[in-house]
Amino acid sequence: NIYKGNTPFTIENEKLVKIACLFFLLELILQKVTSLLYSFIAKINLAIDLNIKDIIVVLIGISIIYIFKYGRMIQTDTKAKIYD
Repeated sequence: NIYKGNTPFTIENEKLVKIACLFFLLELILQKVTSLLYSFIAKINLAIDLNIKDIIVVLIGISIIYIFKYGRMIQTDTKAKIYD
C-alpha cells in the first residue's frame, strides 16, 4: 500500500537480497577451491566441474537485485508525484 508506506522495494530488502546472492556465490567459490586443494593435497585427480544451474541461480539473484533497485526508484518517484 503506497499510502501507508508498505513496499518490498526498500534499501534494506535490496541489501538482504545482495547479501544472500553474495553468500551463494561465496559458497560456490569455496566449494571449488576446497575441492582443488583436496585434490592437490591428496594427489588425486578430481574433476572440478561448474554446474550451469549454479550460474543461473547467481544470475537470477543479480537480476532480482536490479529489480529491487528499479522498484525502489519507481516507488520513490511515485511517492513524489502522489504527495506533491
